[in-house]
Amino acid sequence: MNGDVVLFVLAMQLLTALCFFILVSYFGYVLWTMRRELPYVPTPYSIIRRMIALAGIQTHDRVVDLGSGTGRIVLEVARQYPVTVVGVELSPMLLAASRLRQLCTRQRGSVTWEKQNLFIYPLDGVTVVFCFLITSVLTRLALRFEQLPNGARIVSYKFSIPLSSNWKSEMIPIGKNDRIYCYTKTF
Repeated sequence: MNGDVVLFVLAMQLLTALCFFILVSYFGYVLWTMRRELPYVPTPYSIIRRMIALAGIQTHDRVVDLGSGTGRIVLEVARQYPVTVVGVELSPMLLAASRLRQLCTRQRGSVTWEKQNLFIYPLDGVTVVFCFLITSVLTRLALRFEQLPNGARIVSYKFSIPLSSNWKSEMIPIGKNDRIYCYTKTF
């Protein structure tokens, strides 16, 4: 009996050390990305729910989250809707976190994770795009967004996108500092 207790205590210490290592690695990675063009900043769940509601997702939609991070938006869409959802992320660490998170999430839709640069990911057939990207990145993506089909929607957290007059846009303020920008391609 005493040996079982010792084994249990050792297992708990190992598990605690592993969790500590994972947390320190995660926060170190977040701080490291702040110096890059595409920093990782998680979108709050209250904002995610608003973004998804504003997207007006239908069963025929093909949904993409550009720069999906740890998969919060992707998995929430798949939990709520029976649609195909793709998370596009270049970071292997964030993709691993997305896949782990997916194991703990009940889904109605199908989820695909793409380890790819969001500037070259093909947007053919995509009807809903989610993004939380800075203005310089959104400006670089604007021409690609113009190729989306009529009726396509883009939902951007915090930052606006310089799109043509083919898009109907709406800015929804949330609190003092937050905004969600919604775009619908009209022709």
